[in-house]
Amino acid sequence: MSFVGERERGLILDLLRGQIREDEFYRGFGIKPGEGSSTGRAMLRRALREKDPTGVEFGLYLGHRFGISDEYLDMLLDLAVASWHERHEDVIDALAKLKAPKSVDALFRTALTSFPYREYDEFNSLGMKCVRALAAIQTKDAIARLGDLMASGGPNLEGEVQAQLQRIASNGSSEVARETAREMLALRGRRIGP
Repeated sequence: MSFVGERERGLILDLLRGQIREDEFYRGFGIKPGEGSSTGRAMLRRALREKDPTGVEFGLYLGHRFGISDEYLDMLLDLAVASWHERHEDVIDALAKLKAPKSVDALFRTALTSFPYREYDEFNSLGMKCVRALAAIQTKDAIARLGDLMASGGPNLEGEVQAQLQRIASNGSSEVARETAREMLALRGRRIGP
């Protein structure tokens, strides 16, 4: 049983579907205008504490609707690797928006994790999102982790990692990013070579 009641779920879904206006949502939910994001954070905090998958789902809905801020980061890092919910793609989308260097390890670990509920996903769309999120961070550590994924992430990720590294090598945000991407690509070339 979730702490997010039927009425609250209905209000959030009605807002997301465009069936009610924001002011109606705020009034019905009993919060002040502008408190949508903080309400989402509070839901996620409680969902983590109680291991409530529905709380994760609806907290993320509010966060994505009203804005994911740096205040979400630590909760998102915990949720990225937690196996008790099924909203990992939404978590990775939120981490991708933040582009926080602190998320590198969680993104790497999530890219390599096979969650049982995702067995249907032969293309590893979750791993692909992790690769793109790592590429957006463009720190030396994030790019090195892309190199690690190219070596150990399996065939589904290898092509995406290589494409992201090539993009960074050509158009990276700094010379350090471009050079690190070139190094990762050169390492990969030596692994494949004769």
